Amino acid sequence: MKNDRTIRISLFTTLSLAVFYSLYFEIFLPPFTERYTADVFDVLLYFTGALLFYFMQKPVAKAPAVHKK
Repeated sequence: MKNDRTIRISLFTTLSLAVFYSLYFEIFLPPFTERYTADVFDVLLYFTGALLFYFMQKPVAKAPAVHKK
C-alpha cells in the first residue's frame, strides 16, 4: 500500500468480506469443530462493523474544480 492515505476500500469489498466471514465462521466451521458455534448475532455484528468501517474511512479529498476562461 506504500503508505498511501488516499486508498479507500469500496462498499462492495467491505460487505463481501462480511459475507465471507459470516459464511465461514457461522455456517462452514461449526459442524466441523466444537470451538465454533453458529450465532446470528455474530453475523449482525460482522455487518455492523463492516458498515462502521466503511463510513469511518477518511474521505478522499476531491480535486479542486478547474475553471476555464
